[in-house]
Amino acid sequence: MIGLKRHTVQISNSCEEWNSIANDICRSIAETCSAYITDVQHVGSTAVPGLPAKPIIDIAVGVKSFAVIPQITNALSELGMLYRGDSGRSGGHLYIKESCKDVRISHIHVVLHNGLQWNNYLKFRDTLISSEELKSEYAKLKIELQKAYPNDRIKYTESKAKFIRSICSD
Repeated sequence: MIGLKRHTVQISNSCEEWNSIANDICRSIAETCSAYITDVQHVGSTAVPGLPAKPIIDIAVGVKSFAVIPQITNALSELGMLYRGDSGRSGGHLYIKESCKDVRISHIHVVLHNGLQWNNYLKFRDTLISSEELKSEYAKLKIELQKAYPNDRIKYTESKAKFIRSICSD
């Protein structure tokens, strides 16, 4: 299953299909934006095998400069991705892909390649992949927060921040 209604929180069991979908999205972005990007990576919880997650694929796109945002916006719109603005330190320039109105299947975060956000996305993903203990701890936290905030994705995300910072600041 892929896709989640905007603002809601629903954690699903890990699914092998997520990686295949992410690979297709990454390939499409790389082909369409090759002149403007440095790298594209599947990040977030769906990139961690065995980790329960919201069924939304997170993709990090690395650029050398934000000066290419207009060109990337045009290219990604051809792929049906909608520009949602600059989220700053909360995720870079955000693009979304929906299966239908308000049902998001992917978040694309355009950030500076090798910048703090880029490095944090990769460090968090790679740390969870390599540590069963941290992956288990994070899974438990996500399930607890889903119960506490089933219709408040902002609170859910804010409540995970301390755990994420603990990994990224090491």
